[in-house]
Amino acid sequence: MAVAVTIGGTAVTGLTVVSDTEITATTPAGTVGTADVVVTTDGGTDTLVDGFTYEPEPAPAPTITAIDPDTGAEAGGDSVTITGTGFLEGN
Repeated sequence: MAVAVTIGGTAVTGLTVVSDTEITATTPAGTVGTADVVVTTDGGTDTLVDGFTYEPEPAPAPTITAIDPDTGAEAGGDSVTITGTGFLEGN
C-alpha cells in the first residue's frame, strides 16, 4: 500500500506506517501558523484542516562580549555597561 503525507503542501520525511491507525514522520519546514495535514493511501485522501501549527523559532540566547568597568566596590552601587548581542526581546 502506498502512503503519502504532506503538511502545508510539503511532503514529510522519514515516513513509517506503524499500523493501520498510526503513522510516524518528520515534519518539513514551514511558515508560522497552521497547516493542513493530508494523508493519501490507495483508498483515497483525507485532510485535517489546520491540523498542525508551526510556531516561531525561539530567540537565540544573548551573548555578552564585555562589561565596563569589570571591577567595582564590594558594597555595589557601581554603574556598568554590558555589551553584546541579543538583548532586545524578539531579536
